[in-house]
Amino acid sequence: MNATKWSSLSGFCQYLARAGYCTIDETPKGWYIAYIDKDPATLEKQKRKERREKSDLSEEERERKRIEKQLKKAQREAEGKDESAPTELQKQGDEKVTFSLFSKAKKEEGPEKEEIGRAHV
Repeated sequence: MNATKWSSLSGFCQYLARAGYCTIDETPKGWYIAYIDKDPATLEKQKRKERREKSDLSEEERERKRIEKQLKKAQREAEGKDESAPTELQKQGDEKVTFSLFSKAKKEEGPEKEEIGRAHV
């Protein structure tokens, strides 16, 4: 400190804090100094990081809202429908019971596909 204008290290630290180069916390154990990096590249990098975090948060918020909307829609649909209980298939006499594994659209295509999907009981 002999070649400087400050008579003590405390005076120099206080100058750095006033000039905005660092932050100082004075505690009973001593002084804690944290350097403030004002490099333009570092500041730009920090801004990009903050924007990315904000974007991620907004994306998470949109996803959460979308899920809530789907849940509400499913609840409305569930309230509107009567739940029917499954029943046993009852056969009367020598009646044949048939069912098809294909949809109605495929049944109209031709008899060969219809025959493949039928089961006889």
